[in-house]
Amino acid sequence: MRIDVGQKSVTIHEFTVPADSDEDRIADRWERDMVRVWNNQYGATETIGPAFFGKDAAGNYDDKEERDPDSPPGNPAADTDGGRNLPPHKTQGDSLTVAQEYRGLVLDGGGFDGRGRGGHAGGHVRLSPVFKEYLWEVDIMAQPDPPAPQYPTPRGGFVALLNAVAADYSDQTGATGLPAPRATGRGAGIHVYWVIDDTSMIHGVFGAPVNADRFAALYRHPLLSSEFVHVLFVDDHRGRAGLRGVSQGYSLIFMRKIANAVSS
Repeated sequence: MRIDVGQKSVTIHEFTVPADSDEDRIADRWERDMVRVWNNQYGATETIGPAFFGKDAAGNYDDKEERDPDSPPGNPAADTDGGRNLPPHKTQGDSLTVAQEYRGLVLDGGGFDGRGRGGHAGGHVRLSPVFKEYLWEVDIMAQPDPPAPQYPTPRGGFVALLNAVAADYSDQTGATGLPAPRATGRGAGIHVYWVIDDTSMIHGVFGAPVNADRFAALYRHPLLSSEFVHVLFVDDHRGRAGLRGVSQGYSLIFMRKIANAVSS
């Protein structure tokens, strides 16, 4: 607060909006809320305040989601969220700092909790420093020109499929009522979010062996390449009959092969 008297001014008090007592550019209220979520999720007793998710001693933002998504550190047999006891992950953190999660992203869908609730309907969303997030850039191949047969698409469309997979990733219960296909209870406690970048990739059928490096690179969005996994829904390939997908720095999903396997 500043008072001007003639040619002079006096600063009585300086403050930020929203309140940010530790000056880490993250709202204190959000940090307090996230500590409460953390304590509930991991059975912890961290002090409710901005320090827990503040910068470390070196001035860096944290990235510290626990390896075990629903147990206190060092006690994997304990389950703290009331669902199935999920297995621990290989590493701590999800590569997104608290500052990135607070700032959030514009995303199209996903973000279900462990009971299939709270799905993101699209637009800006803040992420969580408590749960690991898995971000997908999704590209979809155009259908072939007639009279070539159309490749099969998911029942309900790609959005329904993506939401079903996102719900399955975070699922802790296998309860009914999740987006079809019903989640299995084999979730990982990871919150998947996705954004559809391209729905009209040039149609083609891959050869044998499948080599799609140049194709995938052509459709990789440069602004998404550092944090998003690249998922491409494509038609078919001429390689090994049982090959339904390829993962090598990107993920190709062959819709015609999957449809053939399901129908058989």
